[in-house]
Order: sequence, then structure tokens, then C-alpha cells
Amino acid sequence: MPKVHGPARQFAAEFVQEFFSLWNNVDLDQVERVYQALRKARDRGSMIYLAGNGGSAATASHWANDLGKGPRRRARGPFG
Repeated sequence: MPKVHGPARQFAAEFVQEFFSLWNNVDLDQVERVYQALRKARDRGSMIYLAGNGGSAATASHWANDLGKGPRRRARGPFG
């Protein structure tokens, strides 16, 4: 990591380094498996339930909104 001066710059540099470390280690095969499971559930007309507590509830709510409206642009319709 390059030399960084000041606490804000140090924090930002460490954050970016950690972010890219995580990003480079995303298991794309697992992402594909999750996508396929969600797609199959939608195609069967199954319900997809999301849950969370606190900030995770907000994330679940946001994801539910994305699943409900995003796929409507395609011929298959939204997730239920």
C-alpha cells in the first residue's frame, strides 16, 4: 500500500484495499447458483421470502423491491 498521510486518507486507502481484496475473491460460480435458484423459483411461480433485522431488514426490503420491479422489463415478469 502506498504511503498515505492524514487519518481520512489512511482510512480511505485501507477501505479501498479491503474492498478490492473482497471483490477479487467473489465466487462467481456461487453467484451463478444463486441466480439460477432465483430464476427457477420465479419460473415455477414460487414465492421468494427475504428477511432481516435492523439494517438487514432495509437491505431485504430493497432487494425485494428490486426483484419485484426490475425483471418486469423482461417478458418473464417479476419475481413473486
